[in-house]
Amino acid sequence: MIEGYEGNAGILMALLIVLITVLMALFSVVSAIGILERCRVESGGVYYLISYVLGARVGGAVGVVYVFGNAVACALFATGFGESMTSLTGIDTAGAPWAARGIAVAVLAVLLVFNVAGVKWVVKLQLVLLLAILVAMLDLAVGSFVRAGGSAGGAAEPPAVVGWSRAAFRENAAPNYTEGESFFAVFGVVFSTATGVFAGINMSGDLRNPRRDIPAGSLAAIAVAASLYVGNVVVLGGTCARAALRDDYMIAERVAALKVPWLVGLYVSSLSSCLGALYGAPRILQSIAAEGTLPRVLARGRGANSIPVAALVVVVAAALVFVLAGRVNSLAPIVTMPFMATYACVDYAYFALAMTFDIQRRREERLGKAAAAAGGAGAAPPRAGSAGDLDRLFPERLENKGGDAAAAAAAALRPGVATFERRPWRRGAAAPPAAAAPRIERQPRSWYSLLCNRWVALAAAIAKVVLAFAVDWAYALACVAIVGALYIYIGRAAPGLTPGVAEFSFVAWARTGWRRCCRRHDDEDGEPYVVAPAHPGVATTAAQLTEDNDDFSARGRYHQKTVVKGQPFVDSD
Repeated sequence: MIEGYEGNAGILMALLIVLITVLMALFSVVSAIGILERCRVESGGVYYLISYVLGARVGGAVGVVYVFGNAVACALFATGFGESMTSLTGIDTAGAPWAARGIAVAVLAVLLVFNVAGVKWVVKLQLVLLLAILVAMLDLAVGSFVRAGGSAGGAAEPPAVVGWSRAAFRENAAPNYTEGESFFAVFGVVFSTATGVFAGINMSGDLRNPRRDIPAGSLAAIAVAASLYVGNVVVLGGTCARAALRDDYMIAERVAALKVPWLVGLYVSSLSSCLGALYGAPRILQSIAAEGTLPRVLARGRGANSIPVAALVVVVAAALVFVLAGRVNSLAPIVTMPFMATYACVDYAYFALAMTFDIQRRREERLGKAAAAAGGAGAAPPRAGSAGDLDRLFPERLENKGGDAAAAAAAALRPGVATFERRPWRRGAAAPPAAAAPRIERQPRSWYSLLCNRWVALAAAIAKVVLAFAVDWAYALACVAIVGALYIYIGRAAPGLTPGVAEFSFVAWARTGWRRCCRRHDDEDGEPYVVAPAHPGVATTAAQLTEDNDDFSARGRYHQKTVVKGQPFVDSD
């Protein structure tokens, strides 16, 4: 698709579009990796990350939209494959417009069989498809030098391929949009081809070591994809005429040396993207159904890896509807919005998680100082997992605080119990997730730690929302309305869902920041305190009645308060 729109955007704008697309995907992947590294990992992919941090209502609403986007993406890739095949063979021009849709339906049927067969067959097929794509790019790179200075087919044919030249770079550098095209229109089409970056994250339940494999695989995939995109833009922009870039969507075939490997790679890329979407989306749908908000039949799995056959059939059926209803250009803007919403939500989830970590740390420091002050100058603050009076009376309090040390301490306090086995909570289990939720860990050090920044994540989330409305405000507004409607429905269908571990409120944070900027220090700023009343002839002292511990940390440290504000004295009054 980049080949067809580079003639409108030019080399510079095309590279800028690729850069923005890669950065949007990279920031979301890094945010997801940050959540995985600071919390526990379970199956459910993107849905699990969002629901664990922001709550199951938000996760379910965004997860359903994400599954819908994957279904439309499958239709987009399958339809593109079918139209390319019919254009290559000339069937479509012979008066059989339904031939492309028939090929797309056959592709979806074949990929459905591979997904039902299991994750091993999916991984093996993806490796073969990746090898074919790399061979195709090598064929394109070699052909750009072999055909230098020549034309596509002979002397009688217009020089669509002019070879590497400064004249071609100068001609194709600046944008030259045709009627109806713009920067954001091109961005919407290009972004729809970069929707598979969460494929590895959606395999979290099938990986042996998700915390190690997901960062390495996802970041390596983004690096390879960025290299292929940039190389494609530079090769075509430096060797082809502007008219050919604008009008001939198969111009890369003319540049390739052998042509056949390039065509194979072109078709294989569509199959690979469609296969990745068909793998992750049903598992997310399965996790959402396990919460009870969707029909339970979608939560059923087959085999040791719990392959979601019913959810897979639903996703394929939705993709078939869009295959029969739309063309590639009409599907691309629809694909962009669900993924933009999901990526923005993941970025905000990491921001909220990092802010919650600071809230919990400040609370622990305050409680530790209060406990040390109450115990005397020589008393040390309580350690994590240590048992107080309430902990000895109710050992289950330590389990709820999280951590293996706390669980071991709780087991030691129970009479007649020697060990405690900590089992991870599974979706659909009777126990509430908050009872087994571990503490939020500090961000571990790694070579990509600089990218795991809360402010970068917040800026990326805002940028994705702005770009979504810039691409197509009607589709973006419809996507927001659908997410809101799903949020309300899930809250009524399953009111007892987990609220998430995030204690951070963006509205309260923004209100506090606004007051600080305006220097408005009213009675709500700071922490309230009690002033002992003064009576003539009666000596009174203040005493703290509420214990400083985890149970009462969220409560106000007062029983009543009075705000006293001085009024200026005017002698004339």
